[in-house]
Amino acid sequence: MTDTMHIWVGYWKTVAVCEGCQGYGRQVRDFPIVDYDHGGYIGTRLADCPDCEGKGYRALTEEEELACG
Repeated sequence: MTDTMHIWVGYWKTVAVCEGCQGYGRQVRDFPIVDYDHGGYIGTRLADCPDCEGKGYRALTEEEELACG
């Protein structure tokens, strides 16, 4: 079962909570840090979720729409 929420976009719309960021819109992501003396390393920082583009929700699929009624 997909978690859903209601948002206002001129009318109330039912959407699914993003599974990638759990609805926060941001994730901890790995980024390369260039260091020519020591070969570089991997750092982490908050970034927009690539699954929902930072919105925290996504559109429902047809099956989810039918299940929500």
